[in-house]
Amino acid sequence: MSENETKSIQDSDVQLGAALQNAFASDEPSEGLKQRVAWIAERHDNPVPKRPARFRFIRATGALALLVVVLGGTLAWKYLFGRPGETAIQLIPADAALVVTLDTTPSPAQAPLFLRLKRALESAHIDSKMNDMIKGAVEDASSPISAEIRPYLTTNFAFAMLDMPRPGGHDNGQPVVFLAVNNAGKVEELLARSGRHVRQSGFAYYRLKKDDQCAMVVANYLVLSTSPSILARVQMAYQGRLGTVAGLREYQEARAELPEDATLMVFVSPSALHELDGEGRKLGVTPFRDTRWMAVSSTLRNQGLVFDYRAPVTPGRQPRIQQMAQAPAIDMAAYKQLPSGAYGVFALSDPASYWDYLASMVADDAKSRGQFDRGLHEFETQTGLSVSGDILPALRGRTLFAVYPNSDDATAHPEGLIVIDDSNGANPAALVEKVKTWLQRTTAKKGNAGARFIPAQQSSITVWHLDPDSRAVLGDTIGSILGGIMRDEEGPNGAPHTHEDQAKRPAAAKMSTPTPVYAQVGNSILVATSQAMLQRAIQVHQGLVPTLAEDPAFTAMRQMARPGTQGILMVNLAAIMGRVEPYLKDWMKDESVIADDIVHVFGAPNTGLVASGNFDGQVERGSLFLPLDYDRLARLIKAGMDQGTDIAGHNGENIAEDRPVIRK
Repeated sequence: MSENETKSIQDSDVQLGAALQNAFASDEPSEGLKQRVAWIAERHDNPVPKRPARFRFIRATGALALLVVVLGGTLAWKYLFGRPGETAIQLIPADAALVVTLDTTPSPAQAPLFLRLKRALESAHIDSKMNDMIKGAVEDASSPISAEIRPYLTTNFAFAMLDMPRPGGHDNGQPVVFLAVNNAGKVEELLARSGRHVRQSGFAYYRLKKDDQCAMVVANYLVLSTSPSILARVQMAYQGRLGTVAGLREYQEARAELPEDATLMVFVSPSALHELDGEGRKLGVTPFRDTRWMAVSSTLRNQGLVFDYRAPVTPGRQPRIQQMAQAPAIDMAAYKQLPSGAYGVFALSDPASYWDYLASMVADDAKSRGQFDRGLHEFETQTGLSVSGDILPALRGRTLFAVYPNSDDATAHPEGLIVIDDSNGANPAALVEKVKTWLQRTTAKKGNAGARFIPAQQSSITVWHLDPDSRAVLGDTIGSILGGIMRDEEGPNGAPHTHEDQAKRPAAAKMSTPTPVYAQVGNSILVATSQAMLQRAIQVHQGLVPTLAEDPAFTAMRQMARPGTQGILMVNLAAIMGRVEPYLKDWMKDESVIADDIVHVFGAPNTGLVASGNFDGQVERGSLFLPLDYDRLARLIKAGMDQGTDIAGHNGENIAEDRPVIRK
């Protein structure tokens, strides 16, 4: 090997190491993942040359001497470098726009979970059905495959789209599927028996009889495509004559960012994002113009599924997006402003930081930018509010939206609470004063004095109420503004509702406009859908009731959030399912076991759905955790399968019943 080649390899290793370090500034990757990414890069950048015959004997002798060591590391090697779904990337040409891999090989940490899943499926007698469903889904997505081949298919596969649709042109996407097999020789034999052997341009493949599908066996994969030229490119990649996805720095960065034992991974290449922006430009937006790649994964964990999202941006090319990186992490003080017992909460540490990024999406298109500027000018003229001078400064602090059970009536609609605090130098109270002025001016145009806000003092907290007349006036005003959204826009035969139609409608069918109440605590603002809800929020600030920071369910959910999260959504699924449990069990009173599984399918009481994300100026990172009780889920899957069998067996007789047929 020449000195230049050696230096190139060393530089490549340094770059890969730097990429790993930068990508995992807060979450250090494991040594196993580093080894796998380094191995991918080495296989691409430094292929092992063929040795003369005299060296082969030496190598064989050395291998025998190291046999015990090799056997000792077999399991680790199989996990690190033997994931058949994931390693298919070494056969996928580098210009792939989209790459999807599914690998059901468990990591050592996942082994007990996979065993538990296997037992749950066996207990529900659906393990064989699930295998058929997975294989059938793969087959339906690719090509009808001979039933003789099915026993040799595993549940590991990869999919790639090698071209993207061109703007203004026809769909040129060329899909190719890689199915991992457990006996490549047998699959080759079956293809030869059921397909027509074709030799073309130095490579051979089989043309299947149905759907003009082409197939070939490469390594331990059955490769399927409708285009022989795609198979030829895969063959060239296998032979090292064509670059592969494994050699892309973007893919190596993406792989290093995702969990090492991810089951499902999706990689979107720079070329695909460029094409998507080309399509978006027709609508006047370019959301991916500075995104270098995008990756998503799904990973099985003991308590449920974890979905991860990563998307790096090109630093410096879009200064406006850097404002998002300055948003602080959401700290415990945020949750101390909310009462405990919420159904769910959504929080942002600095909502104003997203404005510049959203505005920049239309910056590249003159027409869209003009429409945006005109709409902004019209809004500011009509309201007297300045986005940059009034709204954004008010939203620099933490903003929290929470939903709670109705404390007065368990059967009533849930209640809402919004907290906009004065952290980070924000002053939402000043914005509220200007909004009040606008509302008073707007409602006064109706020939009355306008909406009147009446203050009441509770210690150092000011509570504002609308008098009854103002509440009606404000309701009519908001109703006229939002009528097209909140009420039915069409009457009989698709015609718009007339005023006479609205007057004839029953009281329950008329739009009811909520009249929220709010309070001012320092420069922070609390807005609630009822006085009772507002009182609970005030009691939090007075230290009289437990806060969300002390809530056991949300304490557990916070542990599932990303470190340094700037935005988070937490939903107490157990509490929501507990609220609907009586109705569900009454509706399914003959199927109490199934109803109980539905209620508790999301796991223990102190788990819930958690979505969180942050941006550090280089990479957008997000995750979503969905809690699951796998045993209950297995029973529900079986019930669904049995329901399908019942419906099919009765030729649809039960479809019209009020309650679905579910067998125990």
